Amino acid sequence: MTTIDANKAFRNLKLKGFVGSKRKYSDYKYFEFYHNDQLVLHTKITRGEESTLGSAVIRQMAYQCHLTEEELVALTVGEMTQEDYVAILKEKGVI
Repeated sequence: MTTIDANKAFRNLKLKGFVGSKRKYSDYKYFEFYHNDQLVLHTKITRGEESTLGSAVIRQMAYQCHLTEEELVALTVGEMTQEDYVAILKEKGVI
């Protein structure tokens, strides 16, 4: 079973162009991805200092980000660049 450190995912998504949403909830950190100043998608990550994202959360985030679970892991651990991600979104017709 694959897991992802939530804090590492938080940092890496910000590096890939995701921005924190203005929505404030105690249980989740919301992220939005913009391309050419246009909102493309949004996703959320569980809050908590020692949170680990399990398979159910990874599956949901992958769906929201238009990625496979393996691609999402690559994005959140720093193996995928922002340019790679944009190319995937263009290939899938999202942008």
